[in-house]
Amino acid sequence: MAHRLRRLAPLTGIAFAVLALIGFAAGPSTPGSDASGSRVIAYYTTHQSTQKATDLVFGLAFVLFVFFAAALRSYIHRGRSSDTLSTLAMIGAAMTAAGFMLFTGIEFSLADVPNKLTPSAAQALNLLDNDLFFPTIAGMCVFAISSGLAILRESPLPRWLGWLAIVIGILSVSPAFLPAVILLLLWTATVSIVIYTRTGTNAQATTSATTRPAGEPTA
Repeated sequence: MAHRLRRLAPLTGIAFAVLALIGFAAGPSTPGSDASGSRVIAYYTTHQSTQKATDLVFGLAFVLFVFFAAALRSYIHRGRSSDTLSTLAMIGAAMTAAGFMLFTGIEFSLADVPNKLTPSAAQALNLLDNDLFFPTIAGMCVFAISSGLAILRESPLPRWLGWLAIVIGILSVSPAFLPAVILLLLWTATVSIVIYTRTGTNAQATTSATTRPAGEPTA
């Protein structure tokens, strides 16, 4: 059972990417940072159910992202990559998840009982929802660049995934943040598939070698 769970762990990256894409596609466009308090209240009153459902989807997605980061760290350790880099990547994943959780938590709070908020409270929360992005940006940068460098330092993963991760990390601290997020989702799904496929191949090879009768020549 434990072996099967380890085998399936990398697939949390695909689940994360799918749920995040659903959240982005289904979620309504929230008010900008300059919106008045009354407009914010009106918006969250109108989109209350949709917004809360979207926030729950995003919350689950980034829980899965942390599990994926742990599976990635475990797989990288099978190579000879630096323990420091993989640890930094795990820290970056936690920072990224915490940053997005701040956004979803604020939006869920606004959508919970919007008609009981004062305009000034709604405006302040909405401003935080739009501008409290530094934890997310910092986390993405640390995760992507650390993962990329770890992959390049003799990881079992293809080197082009390492270079792409570094590009994502650089883009995350630029005006191209949203494209960087989309690239991160696609990168995560790709890495999940690669790790899952290679883990299965290695497991079959190990099983075959273990069950081969003594003295039987290898292929």
